[in-house]
Amino acid sequence: MFRHIILTAILFAIILSACDCGDSATGDTGYKPDAKINIDSGFEDISGDAITDTNTAPCPRGQELMCGICKPIRCQTDSDCNPGQICSRRACVDSYLECSGGDCVIDGMECDTNGQYCHYKKCGKNNECPEGMFCMNTFCMKRLPCNGKCGEKEVCLAETDKCIPAPDVAACKITCKAGEILMFSDPPEDSTFSSCKEIKCECKVLPDLPVGDLGYYSRLTMTGNNELIASAYNKTYGDLVLVKFLFDNNGNGPLGEYDPKNVQFIDGVPKNGQLAGNPEGIRKGIKDSGPDIGKYTSIGLDSSGRIMISYYDVSTTSLKFAYFDGAVWTTHTVDGNGENVGLYTSIAVSSTGLPYIAYFQKNGAPGENRLTSKLKLAVPASNQVPAKAEDWKIIDIDTAKVSCRGLCSSTDACIIESNQTLCRTLSSDQKACKEGAGCSSDEKCVLDDAQAPVCRKDAGTVAYVLEEGVGLFPSVRIHTDGKVYIAYYDRAPVDAEKFKGNLKLATIEGDTVSIEILDGEDSDGNDTGDVGRFASLDFAPDGRMGIAYYDASLNQLKYIERFANETPKIEVVYTGVTPGLKEFAGPDCSLAFDKDNFAHIAFQDATNHRLLFASRQDGNPPWSPGNIVTLLSPTDDGLKNRFGEGGYGFFISQIIKDKVTYISSMKLGFKQGEEGTVSTARFLIIRKDF
Repeated sequence: MFRHIILTAILFAIILSACDCGDSATGDTGYKPDAKINIDSGFEDISGDAITDTNTAPCPRGQELMCGICKPIRCQTDSDCNPGQICSRRACVDSYLECSGGDCVIDGMECDTNGQYCHYKKCGKNNECPEGMFCMNTFCMKRLPCNGKCGEKEVCLAETDKCIPAPDVAACKITCKAGEILMFSDPPEDSTFSSCKEIKCECKVLPDLPVGDLGYYSRLTMTGNNELIASAYNKTYGDLVLVKFLFDNNGNGPLGEYDPKNVQFIDGVPKNGQLAGNPEGIRKGIKDSGPDIGKYTSIGLDSSGRIMISYYDVSTTSLKFAYFDGAVWTTHTVDGNGENVGLYTSIAVSSTGLPYIAYFQKNGAPGENRLTSKLKLAVPASNQVPAKAEDWKIIDIDTAKVSCRGLCSSTDACIIESNQTLCRTLSSDQKACKEGAGCSSDEKCVLDDAQAPVCRKDAGTVAYVLEEGVGLFPSVRIHTDGKVYIAYYDRAPVDAEKFKGNLKLATIEGDTVSIEILDGEDSDGNDTGDVGRFASLDFAPDGRMGIAYYDASLNQLKYIERFANETPKIEVVYTGVTPGLKEFAGPDCSLAFDKDNFAHIAFQDATNHRLLFASRQDGNPPWSPGNIVTLLSPTDDGLKNRFGEGGYGFFISQIIKDKVTYISSMKLGFKQGEEGTVSTARFLIIRKDF
């Protein structure tokens, strides 16, 4: 009994001696919640000059045993403490990140209940973590631990997401391979350094990289095995990807997404990038950005299931083609020699398995063709799927001049003169005009034909929302008669500040190309509105042609139908008018026919960011409000709970089999993260039975 009383008294005195009570006026003790002061009370004998741990060698008086190392009880500097700890008010405490107003800087960390330090939560019993997080080293994280890499002789402390000096023990003096990171083995429930248990380290394979923000510029198709796949652009990395969709409830639910493991990165990943994730996982663990590749995708399949994708290489402003022969992917450039080509691609695969690619040339190469836009068609030069640029034949379908905006040299300015744009040489002295007074803010001082300085209106101040030129939004299809048809939008400039807005159709038979205006001009050439954006062409089983498109003048969704060379019949699908609100209805529209020759159009209400669906029926009118349904809406509480706030109906693509339609699109939202405003995109697919 007496010995026990002495032991307790001495221990209490030691604890008091280790405590710096801080400023008595503020009551600040200098400790963080749950900070561990490593005073070991597990000794049996207090005689002599040492405090003895039952499992380790004794330490001199005035020191304590911390994980096998004798350290001063009252620290002076951080070096007196264990790795991962700091000296605070002469006590060793765990080095956590402090909370800022209850929030943590690192996404995925939580502020403790006292609102003072940030930490990751422990994983569930079966390594479960909330959506968007992964379990590593027993903690749920949203990003790679310690950014995926620590320095030499450092170890990653998972809970605090910090690289710290590795303990001076053999079990932590190991070198990890690329794609691995040194971490503590079996971290305890509280702090790694809160007890004197044996410390071990091990190399842990980095988790998969985040799949990234994808779904942009996507197109959907279905394989012969009824698998739904889509080509898309991954905005996070700037890559072309292929996505395989899965539905809820083992394929039975109406709404689905994709498994990140079913995303293939086809083009854009650098070959020699630094590993920052699982080498066997997403993007092969390479986080570094490569060339920006994969916008304006379009996908097609041949009868054997071989996949063909056309897309735009932003880095080189060229058209590219990706081909999967059933075993490997190959990619090559189709067109691009100084021109800006390959925007708005559309691919069709012939009955013989050959790809035909329609695309837009924004401008030509330097020289006299610099101000030239085109609708172009790339066709195989032989009866084989092309493997290189020389295997393609490039056909100019339609051509139009564009303004000089953004296309003049650095010594020139694009100005407006006689209601047209042209490049004029900038005066070396911008005050030379108007007798030294200089030009107004919307003008440039340039040299006229006589090399005299004059003020001219700067063409760059004229606002426009789309690329200029002819051939935007092409939609190519091959009819059973063997002819190639392309519906497209003509936005060539009429003068310096006005543009055309016509829906056009090109018919290609052999080397013969014929072009007609379907909507936007009357027979006398008078403008009837800005129409033709988001053109989507398809053929019904009975051979009829249908084209869905957006009327930007009236904010309406329209549809054209005709057989063979009959006069096209224009129909209004959706007026975009509801009581008290005028909607922008029709962007990103996608048309498809069912087996009974009825047309169905998926489209966006761009005012309310809804995904809508319209079906054509026999009767008058063929498109009635009762046949237009809302599939996805930001006001749906179920969708809010599942996906958060955001809008729906971006980058729509539709495919129909029998009497079921499948529609892919993006949900897009934004939130504040540790790196500022980030998107919360979701690439979704929904099925609807007729």
